[in-house]
Amino acid sequence: RLTTDDDGVCDYYNQWDTSISDVDVLDDWFGESLEVNLHNPWLTYTLGMHRLRESGLAPDLFDYLDERQLTINEIHRFCNMMFVGRGGAPLPNPNLSWSAFVQALGGLVENEKPQWNAVKNCFTPWIDSRILKEYETPMAQSSSRWRVGTRASLEPEETGGRTSSQRFYRPPRDFDYRRSQSDSNATAGRTQRERPASSCTATRPIGLSGVTLSDRLRSWSHPTKDAKKPFSVDKLLVTVPLLFPPDNELVEDHPYFSKWKAIDEDAFKNIDDEAQMKKLLTRAVRKAKLFLHPDKLPKDCTENQSLLFGAIWEALNYPQ
Repeated sequence: RLTTDDDGVCDYYNQWDTSISDVDVLDDWFGESLEVNLHNPWLTYTLGMHRLRESGLAPDLFDYLDERQLTINEIHRFCNMMFVGRGGAPLPNPNLSWSAFVQALGGLVENEKPQWNAVKNCFTPWIDSRILKEYETPMAQSSSRWRVGTRASLEPEETGGRTSSQRFYRPPRDFDYRRSQSDSNATAGRTQRERPASSCTATRPIGLSGVTLSDRLRSWSHPTKDAKKPFSVDKLLVTVPLLFPPDNELVEDHPYFSKWKAIDEDAFKNIDDEAQMKKLLTRAVRKAKLFLHPDKLPKDCTENQSLLFGAIWEALNYPQ
C-alpha cells in the first residue's frame, strides 16, 4: 500500500482509474466516503463496503460509487445486490414506478441496523430514502436535461416498452439558473436566429434577448449583476453542468465536457459538523480544479469554451 497525503501524488494515481482498465485506486475509508457522498449522497458508505473493495472482491458496480452518479438502473441493481437475498423477489423496476421502488427499498432498509456515516459523524440508515424520493421518475423528465456526463446502465432492464432511461441531474430547487436567458419579450411563434458556428465569438447574443456568454456566466456565478461576491462554492459546484451544452447554447460542444463528474445537489445537505463540511468542500473543489487545470484542458478549445472554463476557475477560487 502507498500511504500519502500529497495532493499531487493522489491526483497522479487517481488518473489510473480512467486510463487503466480493471484498476481501481482507493483512498482511505474517510476519503472514499467523501467521494461517494459527492456523487451518491443517498448511500452510507460503510467500512465493510470499503474493505470489500480493498480486497478486490467487490462487484464492478461498486467502482463507480466514488466516480459518478449512478444511473436509475444502476441504483436498482446495487440495492438488489445489497438487500435482496438469493432467490428473493427483486425490487420493483424504478423505470415503471419510482415510488414503488423507493417504498419497497425503505421497507428492507428498516430491518437493517444503522451504520456509521464517516461524513456526518453519526449513525445513519444504509439508504437515505428522503433523498431518493426527490429523484423524479426518469420518464417524466425532459430528454434534453442533465445529459452531460451521464452514462447508460451497464445492464439494460425491461422498461415496459419505453427506452431505458438514465438518471438525470436536477437543478437546485432554489436556484434560478435560467435568469439570464429569459426571453419574455419574444413573440410567440417567432423563431430564433443564430449566427453560423464558424462566426462564434465570446459575446455572441442568443435569440431576441441579447444575452451574451459573459452575461450567462455572470448570472451563474453571482446573485446580481453588480454583486462582488459570488454564490457559495457548494451551489457553484452543483450547477456547473448548466453551463455546458446543450443547456448553454452559447458554447460549442466538446467531448471534454462529458468528463465532468456531476456533484449531487444533496451532497452538502444535513452535515452539521463544520469541519466535515469543510473537508467535503475541499475535496469537491480539488476535483473541479483538476478538471479545469490548464494542463488538462483540450488544446483545441474555442474562444467561448476557454472563456467558460476560465470563469468557472475564477469563481471557484474566490475566497469564501
